[in-house]
Amino acid sequence: MSENIFSRFGKAVRYLVQGAEGWMGPGQPLPPSHQELPTRRFDYEVAWNTTITPSSRQRGRQGELSYDNLRNLADNYDLLRAVIEYRKGQIAGATWNVLSPDKDPSAPQTEEEKFATNLLRHPTPTDTWQTWIKKVMEEILVVDSVAVYPLTVNGELNELRLVDAGTLKKVISDTGETPVPPQPAYQQIIKGLPMRDFTVDQMLMRHMNPRVHKLYGFSPVEQVVMTTLIALRRQAFQLSNYTEGNIPDALASVPDSWSANDIREFQNWFNGLLDGNDGQRHKLRFLPIDASKVKTLDKKDLVDKQDEWFARIICFAFGVDPMFLVSMMNRAQSEEQHNASHEAAVLPLFEWISSLINDIFDRHGLSVRFSWESKSQMSPEQQSKVDQDDCKLGILSIDEVRKKRGYPPLNVPNMVYTPQGPIPVTAFIAGKNPILDAKTRVPQGAPRQAAQPKNKVVPLRGEGSAAKKAAGYARPDHRSYSDDVASLLGLDREESGE
Repeated sequence: MSENIFSRFGKAVRYLVQGAEGWMGPGQPLPPSHQELPTRRFDYEVAWNTTITPSSRQRGRQGELSYDNLRNLADNYDLLRAVIEYRKGQIAGATWNVLSPDKDPSAPQTEEEKFATNLLRHPTPTDTWQTWIKKVMEEILVVDSVAVYPLTVNGELNELRLVDAGTLKKVISDTGETPVPPQPAYQQIIKGLPMRDFTVDQMLMRHMNPRVHKLYGFSPVEQVVMTTLIALRRQAFQLSNYTEGNIPDALASVPDSWSANDIREFQNWFNGLLDGNDGQRHKLRFLPIDASKVKTLDKKDLVDKQDEWFARIICFAFGVDPMFLVSMMNRAQSEEQHNASHEAAVLPLFEWISSLINDIFDRHGLSVRFSWESKSQMSPEQQSKVDQDDCKLGILSIDEVRKKRGYPPLNVPNMVYTPQGPIPVTAFIAGKNPILDAKTRVPQGAPRQAAQPKNKVVPLRGEGSAAKKAAGYARPDHRSYSDDVASLLGLDREESGE
């Protein structure tokens, strides 16, 4: 007998409540509506490509923020602007070079290296490297969008023109990704109208802090929007203390017999006497007023720990050491914080800029690589100590250090400095120690000392030999200083052929 409609309806209700596994189960998922469609990167707005300007919802956490809003915040909060300019100058002052892969830096430049170096020294007819990279850093730190439009002449890269990323709208495919050529990837919006399309081969638009659910980047300025807004209102309050307000510095009582007109007349006379006359303000005045009736009003401090907190938040967002803006800390803490901020912020910026420029080189058939000569932010004293240690261990030669500092070479070979004196690195590779061999060579005709048992430690003679032995300076007679330093450098004397 077939089931009636009520029986089938009851089974359907039980299935919805209980599911396939039992009572009060999770239930079965709803069937997909478009299983055949490709996976989307995120849930973008319907008809996104038909909008004229980028949607505020796609810009970032603060829905109404546009590129103009972010730039206004960066320009009007002086602390934020100071931190941005500090980071821009730090990147612009770093040294760089352009080399072919696996090429000796000391070898003469190739024609391709010369071409790429000259291009970066003057990326545009009106920009040097310093001005160009500062514009790039401004876009990254404020709006996190850099648009580079490479121009070619006769198929040769000729100019790296920067375009205001605020005029570019991203076009997306059905999956939410950037379309590949020949489909347009960006539209330039001028005067509210789409003026021109660009493919990814024509225009490079890069973000340092991209996110899966957004089409645009997330700049440090946008990350501290709320702190910046509070700080701007606090600055306005501090400014009003000097321009507006009705709370005077002091109140003075007058005789009870004075009328309102008498008080007004005396006030006008006193103000006229001192207004705009700094010299008169510091002179003693005799007035018919009891000094005990003058009351000075205590005002709230204009600068307190809240301003220091703003400085710490802003500096942290940009990876800048706040030691110059906050209460002093001890030297060890300041150096540790400076090194940590350098590792967290400056090095990623170096790597991102290198990736951007090398990507441009690759797209235009250049095999050279852009790299930074020095990413170190150490003080001159710290750098001198590192160079000294590198020379002592034979990691760098004196001429290599001099070249790095811009001095002419002295034609001094790479040496390892031991207690017996400097020894060429080539001697260690050959397993020889000429200084120690000369000191231990037995003169002809002299009586020879009996051989010491192998592995027996021979203490050093002379004053302080016990202390030297305790400090580890005594060694077996079958080892020399070359063995010790070779071990330090990771060289095996048996493998070197001795």
